[in-house]
Amino acid sequence: MGQHKILQMLFLYHDFTLFQKMMSHYLLSYDCRAPELLLGAKEYSTAIDMWSLGCIMAELLSKEPLFAGKNEIDQLHKVHGV
Repeated sequence: MGQHKILQMLFLYHDFTLFQKMMSHYLLSYDCRAPELLLGAKEYSTAIDMWSLGCIMAELLSKEPLFAGKNEIDQLHKVHGV
């Protein structure tokens, strides 16, 4: 599990202009996907990377996902419930 999170962190460091061209809503698990992506954002920004990085760091420290949604709607409910 730790290796998977480290790989996700490495994806965050890539030049995000590449992701703007090839952006897929299925790159990351629901656990660390930014609310903007869950709501269908077309633009990719560093704010999305920062959200994901924060979720990954929280998961590394707590050893469990910060927001463990079963699907996009459930994920949004868990984020907004905080």
